[in-house]
Amino acid sequence: MNADSLDDVVQAFEYAAEYRQEYKNDVVIDLIGYRRFGHNELDQPMFTQPLMYKQISSHPRSLDIYEKQLLDEGIMTKEDFDE
Repeated sequence: MNADSLDDVVQAFEYAAEYRQEYKNDVVIDLIGYRRFGHNELDQPMFTQPLMYKQISSHPRSLDIYEKQLLDEGIMTKEDFDE
């Protein structure tokens, strides 16, 4: 699952929680995402993974992707987000 699709992420985790409660079994969710600023405050990923982090730095943030989706679908207005 793509971590940029926030609605799908929430739905998958809700399904996983319901499944675990009902069947008492573990669930594995394969969530594909990235950390924009490395793994911790001491990590500088541009030194170890310069090509990947160059792509990540130009990739829109999840919030911006979700905002655009909600605006395009007419669910929210720009004023709602600004508020």
